[in-house]
Amino acid sequence: MKYKILMLVITISVFAVVSPSFAEVEWSVQSRLQMDTTPIDIAVSLYDKWIFVLNDKGEILCFSKDGSLKEKIQVGNQFNQIRVGPRDNLLFLGSSKNKTVEIIELDFTYKISTAGSPFKGPSNAPVVLVLFTDFECPYCAQLVPVLDQVLKKYPKEVKLVFKNFPLQSHRYAMNAAIAALAAESQGKFWEFHDLLFKNYNQLNDKKLEEIIKMAGLNKQEFDKKMHDPQTIQKVKKDTIEGINADVRGTPSVFINGKLLKNLSMTEFIKAIDKELKKVQKGSN
Repeated sequence: MKYKILMLVITISVFAVVSPSFAEVEWSVQSRLQMDTTPIDIAVSLYDKWIFVLNDKGEILCFSKDGSLKEKIQVGNQFNQIRVGPRDNLLFLGSSKNKTVEIIELDFTYKISTAGSPFKGPSNAPVVLVLFTDFECPYCAQLVPVLDQVLKKYPKEVKLVFKNFPLQSHRYAMNAAIAALAAESQGKFWEFHDLLFKNYNQLNDKKLEEIIKMAGLNKQEFDKKMHDPQTIQKVKKDTIEGINADVRGTPSVFINGKLLKNLSMTEFIKAIDKELKKVQKGSN
């Protein structure tokens, strides 16, 4: 009996410690999603970027964070549950009636600014590859020869645009990104880019000095650009654009605004040829 009383005291004490004590709770309406249909279920993507509403008309309404309707997807009125996968482009639809779960993949097209970014290939190429990369990333270094093959295969059809996306886990990635743009002011971006990736696993101040000499850069002019706030701002701008396009890691490649999930040469060819067919169809 004493044991039971002791356990009760301990239980009450634990709840007294872990239970939150609120003096008051303030709340406010951040936005309102206006609909002409009845919502059945709601799912929110990672970082609250997308709000997916399953309605009674068998549609998925895709709202942006600000509450504006971006897209309607007709899926059928057999579904009564919706969930978002680990990436925002995977939706899981449950049907209690049919006892099924369907997985649908959304193919988002992102508008990514390419103005002022280093690029290879024709400026007016019908297919634009936007690359978000990190100079200390081994997978980014491995992708360099693959991209060179892509440009060699499609010399008139493909434009490759470079975007910096230095990861916080890489100590020297930010400095390397700034350095590459500093080299661009002397017309040596791609040469400097290649040298950085050849030394991706040993980047530091000493190695950077060696690369500056190998690239034949004017050191005084280079240092000036390295400390120019506009150079640093360019890297930050690239990073923000990557975040807005749901870039979660490097390398990430977008082909005409669509994320390429497999970065093998075979998949590049498949995706590029698909885009070229669209262009040819549109011109007929």
